[in-house]
Amino acid sequence: GEAGGGGVEDGAVAGGVDLLGQILDRAAPASSSGSPPDGRASRPMDSVRAFAAEAARHDTVPREDPAEAARAKDARGRAADALRRFLRRPDLRGLERRWRSVDLMTRRLDTGPDLHVYLVDLSRTALAAETHSGGGLEASAFGALLREGAPDGHPWTTVVLLDGTYGPGDDDQMVLAWATALCAAFGSTLLVEGRPTLAGIPSLDALTDSSTWTEVPDSWRAFRTQPEAGALCVSLPGFLLRYPYGTEGDEIETMPFEEIEGTPGPRDGLWANGSVATAIVITREADRDDPSRPADTRLTGLPLFPWKDGVRSGLLCGETAMTDGAARRLGEVGLVPVAWARGDDAVRVLVPRSATGTPLL
Repeated sequence: GEAGGGGVEDGAVAGGVDLLGQILDRAAPASSSGSPPDGRASRPMDSVRAFAAEAARHDTVPREDPAEAARAKDARGRAADALRRFLRRPDLRGLERRWRSVDLMTRRLDTGPDLHVYLVDLSRTALAAETHSGGGLEASAFGALLREGAPDGHPWTTVVLLDGTYGPGDDDQMVLAWATALCAAFGSTLLVEGRPTLAGIPSLDALTDSSTWTEVPDSWRAFRTQPEAGALCVSLPGFLLRYPYGTEGDEIETMPFEEIEGTPGPRDGLWANGSVATAIVITREADRDDPSRPADTRLTGLPLFPWKDGVRSGLLCGETAMTDGAARRLGEVGLVPVAWARGDDAVRVLVPRSATGTPLL
């Protein structure tokens, strides 16, 4: 209202103490002229006002300066942009993907005296250089590692998981042939993630569109005829490692932040190498208590990623969906589908097998 000398709105602008003062002024007795007759009534009211001001001093919140609020908002926006760019750096993203994959494996596998997980610092560049060195398997640093076993004397007897994704190109096929031959020589199985182009499928998105499929590349057909191909297992696609940071995933406490700007799409997640799922499944199930029990090839309890694509939306934990026809096509050409059912928090490794079709479980 407008009563009371300046109104409540002005007092609200000045702060809670002034508003209280206005209320006290309205309650004070006044003469017909509008002021105390001899000042005696004002002195008690002044004391009450002073007491109230002191009591409210620590609880009064001053009005935020609009300019300061704008500067703070701008600073938060710039910090969020910088963090978003940092999280999207390919080198950091690759590092996060690797250490989260290792964390998942160590939590999902029952490691102990009979099962160990080792990390080996062997870059793809170094492995590719060995394929061109002409030194033979005996001169290979990777071969020496397999031959000599782990630093604590344990042999490499089960699986070797290579980071990275491999396709039908000459360089990829040379590295695969070299690494597979080394693993075969020492009784290990090599696990890698493959590109859909190995099956004549142009992209992950095309796993749901058979009209785009072509013939299987000659290089992959030829590779599968080699004796050492029985020591190689190629899986695809990947699966989600963590929720995106933001209100739809993992919120951070220090500031408002959305890792994904705009409408999230299926390619925005942090995806594990598909062979990580295969490694967990075949290692876990190879040691199951009852070998007569059918192997459980599911990897459950995965995060679900909210995505939208035009009018479609849903929750993902697999890097992409695939049709039954795509799963059959992958299996027919020696690849292992890592399948996901829409809305489910699990992926299933369909029939773990080698590139030659030999079952691994």
